[in-house]
Amino acid sequence: MERFISPLEASVAGDKSQMAVIKIDYKLCTGCKACYDECPLDVFGWNEEEDKPIILYPSECWYCGACEIDCPTKAVDVSQSIAQW
Repeated sequence: MERFISPLEASVAGDKSQMAVIKIDYKLCTGCKACYDECPLDVFGWNEEEDKPIILYPSECWYCGACEIDCPTKAVDVSQSIAQW
């Protein structure tokens, strides 16, 4: 049985196929900062000029879903890399 490799372990090992796939639909994003504020690992940064979130550290994502759950417009989508399946 294969052992699940966390995104952080994969990042340290240099395996980008294990990273989270984080997408932000900027057409839906209102700039409320919910994803930015709720992420326990600071995966998101903030673009002050655009007043929108940016994805800085996808390899640190735990797939906890806080950003997706708290986004009032459902602009954030987090999934595992297909290589993990």
